[in-house]
Amino acid sequence: MAVMFQCAASFFARRGAFRDAVGMGRCELAVWRNRDRCEQVTEAWTEGTREGYVSALSSLASVYRVQGPRWHRMIDCLDEAVEMLLARGHEEGAAWAFRELAALMSEAGRYGRAVYYAGRADQFYTRLKPSREVSRHRAECWVLQARAYWAEGRDHQAARRLVAQAVRALDGAQDGADAEASDLLVAMRVTPTDGALPKVDVLRVGEFGVALWDPAPPVPRLLEPCEPGT
Repeated sequence: MAVMFQCAASFFARRGAFRDAVGMGRCELAVWRNRDRCEQVTEAWTEGTREGYVSALSSLASVYRVQGPRWHRMIDCLDEAVEMLLARGHEEGAAWAFRELAALMSEAGRYGRAVYYAGRADQFYTRLKPSREVSRHRAECWVLQARAYWAEGRDHQAARRLVAQAVRALDGAQDGADAEASDLLVAMRVTPTDGALPKVDVLRVGEFGVALWDPAPPVPRLLEPCEPGT
């Protein structure tokens, strides 16, 4: 049932019928909400429901993005994801969701909230078993938090300190993340406090609610489950 609504939402979204896409997206979300409630009663949590629930919220948020973007609706979707992940005690997922919420707040120009949620994400990452992946995620949070501080014009010293932490945490990264963080730190030292910082590519975060289709023809394939025989 959820796949059927997902395919319908994709069909309408690819053709620019975003109101209909929202309606189908809400129907898909209702299916996952019901499954989640059933699992709460039995306490038989499944990864499939968690992933499907988050995916449905992200897909719905992506339609809200192209409608405006409708920031408050997108934030509502991510808030729901946070609540569900916290209720399940899924700390890694909660850390990711808080990080995504920080990225969304920053994109919406709500830099104070971005700083707050990046800090919450970092707190959750500290609870996970130390690894290079966790260090990478913490560094991404620090960079996100630092850029929000800078954009808000509130605490440039804190911004530089956070990026310096990221540089140390990313030492030896194979994809150039350490060099990008180092370049950002240099830019913060030479750029006027009211100046714009260079964009980041390797350390860029924010994947929740990103539209996966091109509304212009030709219509691309969007979701694998919609293919015949899958």
